Amino acid sequence: MKEQVADRIVESGQANLQRINVALSQSAIARARQLINEDFSAPDIAHILSSVPPKQRVTLWNLVETKGLAADVLVHLGEEERSQIVASVKP
Repeated sequence: MKEQVADRIVESGQANLQRINVALSQSAIARARQLINEDFSAPDIAHILSSVPPKQRVTLWNLVETKGLAADVLVHLGEEERSQIVASVKP
């Protein structure tokens, strides 16, 4: 039972990452912004950010529109990813 739940979580994360990559490859920034802000949870967004190269990570981070969502995402990121994003934010 636990393995099935874990498998579904992994599959869901991979599907979300694929949806974002498709939107970005089609230069559909508005679609990527919509996915991030309306369709994905904070843990989903953190997983996506952790799964992409650093340059793309900052690009995706800049699509997060609300401070509450941003704070929740930061909580779910690893230390390295969180540090990179915080360093990229302009005061």
